Amino acid sequence: MSKKITFLPMKEVVLAPPEDATLGELTARLGLPLDQSCGGVGRCGKCRVIVRKARSMPNEIERKMLTPEELMAGYRLACQCPLEDGLVVLLPCAEKGEMQILDGEAELFIVKGRDPLVRKRATRLTMPEVDDDITSLGEIVLEDLGLKNTISLNLLKEMGSLFLNHELATMVFTETDLIAIERGDTSHSLYGAAIDIGTTSLVVWLVDLNTGIVIDRCLEVNPQISFGADVLSRISYLQKHPKGLETLRNAILVSLNEMIANIASCNHLPEEEIYAAVIVGNTCMEHIALGIDPLTIGRSPFIPVSRFFPLLDASSLGLAVNPEGRVLVMPCISGYVGGDIAAGVMASGMFKDEKITLLIDIGTNGEIVLGNKEFLIACSAAAGPAFEGGQISCGMCAKEGAIEKVRFGDGNIELEVIGKCGPPRDMWIGAHRPYRRNASPWAHR
Repeated sequence: MSKKITFLPMKEVVLAPPEDATLGELTARLGLPLDQSCGGVGRCGKCRVIVRKARSMPNEIERKMLTPEELMAGYRLACQCPLEDGLVVLLPCAEKGEMQILDGEAELFIVKGRDPLVRKRATRLTMPEVDDDITSLGEIVLEDLGLKNTISLNLLKEMGSLFLNHELATMVFTETDLIAIERGDTSHSLYGAAIDIGTTSLVVWLVDLNTGIVIDRCLEVNPQISFGADVLSRISYLQKHPKGLETLRNAILVSLNEMIANIASCNHLPEEEIYAAVIVGNTCMEHIALGIDPLTIGRSPFIPVSRFFPLLDASSLGLAVNPEGRVLVMPCISGYVGGDIAAGVMASGMFKDEKITLLIDIGTNGEIVLGNKEFLIACSAAAGPAFEGGQISCGMCAKEGAIEKVRFGDGNIELEVIGKCGPPRDMWIGAHRPYRRNASPWAHR
């Protein structure tokens, strides 16, 4: 039986389905801004909310994590608070990062040595002469492009009229396949998306495949953070929820599609002109994005289902680029050294160099690669808690409102916060420590 839950301050009333047992599960499924760094198991204490009209009492975990004053004020841990009909829940201020489109940064850099996944070529399609030794129109196109594969039925259906009318058309093709035919000369308009699925952040770069110029980029917080701050927390979530894989995958795709739509709109081009996408991420993130169960990565001997993935149609993945576009997911190195590191090795060129190079990637997962053209050695370790504030009892991660500088002067402790948005934020609901505004920056005597 569904339960009516009211969320403040947005005054949003929702009906919780029977499968959601706790407030934490409901907020994660709805994508509401609530930090559940530990994956909802009651270890981090970050999912504090104020609850009214609750009939249940705080459990042992909540009594341990919350102070007597907080319990008296109605604070609960969302991951421990059972759903009850009529609950009124006050959420903390939005923690989820806003999507950032970095305008005015055209030509951020140029991709060198490019070999685009998809190409275009404009050509006027003319009927062969009687004496030409050609038995079909499709063979003319394939020979002109240097392709050997067959042509899809949909393209064959429109090819005849293009030849009969001697139309100028643009062929869109990969190394092996003809994937689209566009009327007129559209060869100047060909774009790709480079996608980095980080455990904490998502980044999409828009690339002009004709020139190699990176036009723009878009950043967003990975919405999966509501289900756990690190890879193991998310694998744990999958183990406990029958539809966990579908939930985490959908969260990623919805955010990525919004980012692609926004970056395309900001640069005045239709999403259909994006014919190629390359996805990188750690091994677990790539598995989840593809709908592959990553549970084997979380258990000894910690190996993935696969290190290599097929070239995909965008439509089969559900990515909001041209449906006939192609998506390449970078191969992984091991269970905890992913496609993002493989991409870094390739982009740096260290695998071709005689000099020994050290590549360091510090993120939620930290990886190091050492080597040259003769050898490459990689290793990894968890680095995320240093940045995200996971599994800590005091403080927060480096978001707006977090303290970034402390100075002592004239009897005051002067604090500067990220974003210079006012007093430091507390780690729970709307409360601020009793800092007194002495001067800018905020100060506490």
